[in-house]
Amino acid sequence: MSAFAAIDEDRLATTVAAVTVYKVAAEKAAQQVTGPGSFALAFLDALAALTEQDLLERAALS
Repeated sequence: MSAFAAIDEDRLATTVAAVTVYKVAAEKAAQQVTGPGSFALAFLDALAALTEQDLLERAALS
């Protein structure tokens, strides 16, 4: 979240952006894992591989 907070002074917007990215990455990671021990690594991989298209397709803000 710190990386997001560093790019803008609007803390609400940067927090929403960070949580949205984490949520989408977590959803992608959860589709690949076979157990709880593998989730952490899959989550980090999903964060690194996340694309703008992933966010456009999966992010749900209301």
